[in-house]
Amino acid sequence: MADGRPVELGDGEVDTDACAAAARDAGAEWLLYEHDEPSDPVASLGYGARALAERRE
Repeated sequence: MADGRPVELGDGEVDTDACAAAARDAGAEWLLYEHDEPSDPVASLGYGARALAERRE
């Protein structure tokens, strides 16, 4: 978010689709994300993995 609070992947201000596309175009083999303060770390991990998988293609 613009106020600096961590949010789930895709919920903030960053265009994650454009970032994933740029990483693919640059030849990246992996997409990683970091969430410093998830309220539910296990759920956040699953959410992030699904979000990145959707952007893989």
